[in-house]
Amino acid sequence: MDRTLDEVLSVAEEMNLTVSVLSSIEVEKKIELIYEKYIIKNLKTSFLWENMADAEFIKDCDGWSYIDSFVGENHCLLMFKEFDKWFVVEVNSGKDLKILLEETSSFEFYVFDEVLSYFLCFSHHDQLIGCGKAKTWIKTLKK
Repeated sequence: MDRTLDEVLSVAEEMNLTVSVLSSIEVEKKIELIYEKYIIKNLKTSFLWENMADAEFIKDCDGWSYIDSFVGENHCLLMFKEFDKWFVVEVNSGKDLKILLEETSSFEFYVFDEVLSYFLCFSHHDQLIGCGKAKTWIKTLKK
């Protein structure tokens, strides 16, 4: 049972948002690229965000709600893990992403674009963590 995925898809339908779920093969490829670009290898930690390389973060329980302003009108990919299985959902824009996140239960997630110019996480510790282009953006949020 994939409760978070089911909830995301249900909310998307209710809110008339167009989303698409990547196949497990596509998800594996994305995760490989994420590890190559943004993850410190060989660390024995429990969560992917604990291994994000060259990252910046803020601690803010509303940090998830800022992501739409960073993503803007661009497509993004929403990634989350449930019962040791990763899921990736393509979302049309930052605005649509915010609507999805507002209407779903709280869960830890990652957001990135197709070319991985950035990699964001909102952790279960209310941390908004960013690498790549998102690192600079998060520094501006700190000010």
